[in-house]
Amino acid sequence: YSSFSLALILLCSLTLCCRSRRDTCNFDKEFTKMAVDLTPTDKLVIMNLDQDDFLGFSFTNSEYEAPAN
Repeated sequence: YSSFSLALILLCSLTLCCRSRRDTCNFDKEFTKMAVDLTPTDKLVIMNLDQDDFLGFSFTNSEYEAPAN
């Protein structure tokens, strides 16, 4: 096989692997096993944001799933 053919085969196999937008089959297992470590927001920065920048803006993520309590 040429390098182009091998790349195409790899791309197709990776594409076929994923079954949904939440599927992580293309990520290394060591990465997906890592604990989530969110960076805390700086409350002072958030409080000082000019809210006028967001006038007329709205967004709803139709794929959002609320975490189970």
